[in-house]
Amino acid sequence: DRKDTKDLAAAVVRGEVPPPCGSIGTGKAKEPVWTRSYCLAFIGRRYDASAAERAVSEDLADMV
Repeated sequence: DRKDTKDLAAAVVRGEVPPPCGSIGTGKAKEPVWTRSYCLAFIGRRYDASAAERAVSEDLADMV
């Protein structure tokens, strides 16, 4: 949870939360939306990237 939209936007820029996958409404009533599957995919990519980085560093250690 974020305290306001400015904090949410900053978290998106930092890569801590996924950007909205779409929006509903029109004009000033437009609101961002996230689907559950979109959020789960974002979480999966974040953790897979960390695992891949560990694997690369382990491979480099074996080469030395």
